Amino acid sequence: MSLQETLTRLRRNWVTLKTLLEKHREAVILTHRYADVDATASSIALKKLLEDLFGYKSVTLASWEGPSKVALELLEKLNLAIDWKIANELEAPSLLLLVDVASQHQLGGFSKVLKEALKRSSSIVLVDHHAHSKVATYASVMLYEPRCSSSSEILALTLPSRFVSSDEGISCLLLAGIIADTSRYARASETTFLASYRLSVSCRYSYITGLMARNEEISERLARLKGLQRSVIRKKNGIVVVATYVSSYEGQVASSIVSLGADIALVVTRKDEESKITYRFSHRINDETAKKIIDKIVKREKVKSWGGHLRAGAILLDYSLNKRELSKYVKSLAEHVVDGL
Repeated sequence: MSLQETLTRLRRNWVTLKTLLEKHREAVILTHRYADVDATASSIALKKLLEDLFGYKSVTLASWEGPSKVALELLEKLNLAIDWKIANELEAPSLLLLVDVASQHQLGGFSKVLKEALKRSSSIVLVDHHAHSKVATYASVMLYEPRCSSSSEILALTLPSRFVSSDEGISCLLLAGIIADTSRYARASETTFLASYRLSVSCRYSYITGLMARNEEISERLARLKGLQRSVIRKKNGIVVVATYVSSYEGQVASSIVSLGADIALVVTRKDEESKITYRFSHRINDETAKKIIDKIVKREKVKSWGGHLRAGAILLDYSLNKRELSKYVKSLAEHVVDGL
């Protein structure tokens, strides 16, 4: 699909969405748990759109356990004080907007809100970019474009330019969402650069990247070092596979491993009732090989869900690994992936 065809489809879908939004005055915007910068930025932009352009009286933002620490730090730097529903009861609204959500499991304890909305025949809107969406069938209206690298990108291309350009805070948030989800344009496409150009009218790239710069806490640095210390390294056909396990900062650990020379990084974390494999691929791995590896892991495991990008994402397992099993598990995982190369 060409760039023009993508833009035409998004504009057509926006017209449909606008008609739906005009029929309501209250909404719940629900994104995935531990909402990252992209999910947080997109959700806040939609909230402001509903309030400012459509005159909504009540718009609730919800993310199970709240936005990520990185997202909260950015909001603080932008002086944006936003209230989030992060737990407890949340009634199913007449209008539910799912943002940056690829599967029901990503909603955590708020998955019951989606179930209740379906029972009530509520209007459901999906704003998302993930290639493998398990919730697209639930939506009556969608701003859904797998070609885009982030949900922020979709909104930057779709929302009225007068709305985006008139609010520096929203422009900067959406630009931050794009920068974060593309790893500073490492996973960019034509639509990414067009969206960034539109946002740059109101927000300078150097300004927002300056705000996004972080001083790593000692816990994050220790997680990276422990991840390296526990690494299992395998090589085949010139491809280096590294698997390890940590208790937190799995995304940062995986990215660090790739930056140090790995072609495939697999980082395992465990929770009380589930485990997660976070993956990253270097530029030396093509999309076809990346998809083949993900499919190979998914077929072996008891998978609850998986999402993210083709080259950077996570696979959620429907069981919790025992602490004593982790070392053995990451070794078998690395060897399983290498066998498929």
